[in-house]
Amino acid sequence: MQIEQHEIETLLGYRPRTDYRISERWLIAAIANYLVWAVLPWLFFFGIFGLLPVDILNAIILPLEALGFLASACSAYLVYLLINRRNNHFAREQAMFRNVLETIGPKLPANDANGQWRLANNYRCYQWLSDSSGERSAVLESLLVLIPYIGWFLMMFELLLLSDDWKEHELREDYMIQEINGTLSTMGLYLLPSRLRPSPVRFRSSAVYLVLSIFTLGLAELVWLYVSVSDPYEHFEYHSHFEFPLAGLLGPPKSPTGAMS
Repeated sequence: MQIEQHEIETLLGYRPRTDYRISERWLIAAIANYLVWAVLPWLFFFGIFGLLPVDILNAIILPLEALGFLASACSAYLVYLLINRRNNHFAREQAMFRNVLETIGPKLPANDANGQWRLANNYRCYQWLSDSSGERSAVLESLLVLIPYIGWFLMMFELLLLSDDWKEHELREDYMIQEINGTLSTMGLYLLPSRLRPSPVRFRSSAVYLVLSIFTLGLAELVWLYVSVSDPYEHFEYHSHFEFPLAGLLGPPKSPTGAMS
């Protein structure tokens, strides 16, 4: 049990590496990416119909294309950060809950039918949580964004999956904590704090963002990127509260009501 407890404490120490803030300055690259590739077709149109001199057109297009590819690369890196943060957070939490179950399992008496039943429910809920925590390829999805125009369209569906992943993750996480608290209660241990309110990831309609992004030719996608960067912060804040008691999971049972510690 001491090994599992040490692993829990190690995973808690990894939280700053998985639940980190992404600078909103990366959104400037996404805005530049959108504007450059939106302007270039019009420049070609003006050139074809002779509305813009060829020498001026050539002087403008080459720097714009270079800026466009640079902005696409930075936008791709932003997508990489978003997917990688999702992967790391999900993987750390999955490992943490696995160690929690391996820690409390041996503390339940084998003849405690209620406790063993609750522990079995914990493992079923853990499997349910794990099913939604599979890793996505951050490298592949970011490389797809590099493709001009097509990459911007593909990013809509990447953000759709990302939004749905966070929403489902938080929902299953709440069920997992509820089940673990049921087991801790039968053992007379302190309960993990419950979420006071759902974080913004639960309220975002990815379908609405997708439709708006399509009808605005990708303009609403910039707002979608912003909320994808910032929405998980409240979710991470809750983790800082409910994970703290895990460090003392093997501590003594709580005192009965009215008793002195």
